Amino acid sequence: MAEFSRREAIEIFGATLATLLINPKVYSSQIDQIGQPITFEKTDTPGIIFIVGDGMPISTLTALQSLRDSINKTTTFYSKFQSNDATIAYMGTESLSSIVTDSAPASAAWATGTKTVNHFLSVLPNDKILKTIAELAKENGYDVGFVTTTGVTHATPAAWYSHNKDRDDEANIALEALMLKPAVLMGGGLKYFSKEANPKLKKDTLSDFKKEGYAVYTDKKQLKQIDYNKPILGLFAKSHIDHYIDRLNDKNLESQPSLALMSAIALKKLQMAKKGFVLQIEAGRIDHANHANDCMGALMETAELDQVLDVVDEYLKTNAKTLVIVTSDHGTGGFNVFGTGADYNDSTEAFLKYKQVKASIPYITKKIENKGLKEVQDIVEYYTGFKIEPSEAQLIIDSRSPDFTGITGNYLYRAYDSCALGAVLAKCAYPLSKDGDQTGKANLRRGNVYFVSTTHTGEDQVILSYGFRSRELIASKRIENTDLFNAMASFLNIKPYKNPTMTKKEAKAIMQAYYKDYTYEKLAKSFQLHVT
Repeated sequence: MAEFSRREAIEIFGATLATLLINPKVYSSQIDQIGQPITFEKTDTPGIIFIVGDGMPISTLTALQSLRDSINKTTTFYSKFQSNDATIAYMGTESLSSIVTDSAPASAAWATGTKTVNHFLSVLPNDKILKTIAELAKENGYDVGFVTTTGVTHATPAAWYSHNKDRDDEANIALEALMLKPAVLMGGGLKYFSKEANPKLKKDTLSDFKKEGYAVYTDKKQLKQIDYNKPILGLFAKSHIDHYIDRLNDKNLESQPSLALMSAIALKKLQMAKKGFVLQIEAGRIDHANHANDCMGALMETAELDQVLDVVDEYLKTNAKTLVIVTSDHGTGGFNVFGTGADYNDSTEAFLKYKQVKASIPYITKKIENKGLKEVQDIVEYYTGFKIEPSEAQLIIDSRSPDFTGITGNYLYRAYDSCALGAVLAKCAYPLSKDGDQTGKANLRRGNVYFVSTTHTGEDQVILSYGFRSRELIASKRIENTDLFNAMASFLNIKPYKNPTMTKKEAKAIMQAYYKDYTYEKLAKSFQLHVT
């Protein structure tokens, strides 16, 4: 491979997808990142751990399990799926305004038991507020917490404490987080709290959190001296926390903690709650990877979420009265492993080629900004192990242009121009028979994970639940996402609470004017805010 500037390259530890897969049980290694073990005390107080793989269809879990199968290992997800103690259900996800939801109304449905429209956080189009499970829990003496790899004001956590018609109004959503006063709030999003991080910010909400007694952490090293006697605010990136594969491989990102570490700290803090707690944990960047058609990025984010289940298992050893719910809000991108070769017999070999990848597609895309054709080829090969043709490098370069109209067969938003690289990496070619069937050895074998779009998808999502009262509260059948609100309220012995509702017809009548002014430019800007 021709040389490109090594100053442009990250320092590779060798932590490719393959090396992570060899040791999937990583509770100790993840928690020891701060040089000291995090242990849990025995308690009898109830707790809910609600775990979200944002934009994580079952196909992503299946693909991760297939990689583990290749080294005779399994995922914690699949060991739970096969457990007699777990309940598995299917969940409808449509919102009040569309068969395809976004994260805001999906999370609001869990939190409130009511469907609302896309882009809205726990509020109806007629301005009626939807009280959330987090707010009800606080009113009834429970503590609440949020951990995420996105910004802490991003849609999934925000829908549990915000009542905003604009999920992108994150500076004001940060103020609503302060109003709730969670015991733990950890993730990214510093630019919506700190004027130092974002001089354009009108209000320095970070100082308000400090006035309310919060201990603030912005670097993983600071967690060595964490004060569990104070409420915890951890903001470890200006925007979202970086993709997991990049955090493993780039020394410049060592200040960002893993999702497993943040989850362990949150549980350590919340087990001190006198009455009990509700904790939401989100692997939010699975969605972003799938938006970018980034197979390796999505698999690594899912692997990080799998580690969280190991942390939760450790917690359950001494805290038996804990209900665990694991699910996804929607699918994204249509992620799936496609059959390749004669009788699909080359599918496994093609899929396992992804093991050699060392960086996320958004990371690589930044590296090739303003680079020439040969440099793009070299950079892609360095980070992925795949050689690409000059014409493919040109496609990747063209995708960065404002005039780029997309790839045939894919429905693209400009925000996800990096998906051109994902399409290039998912390419296999075989000799064809007279009937047009694939036959013989591959002429070209890269990966074979294909995406059909860069958008959300509308399929049902899987719910995995286990722990205290799980079989009683969540039935093994198809349910709606709103049903999880009732399950959580019942677990906490909160008296039945009914939020207001609207019909689709009523919502559509109000929303017509809203959508009339919702231009493509506004839509593209919104998507950029979600992922950058």
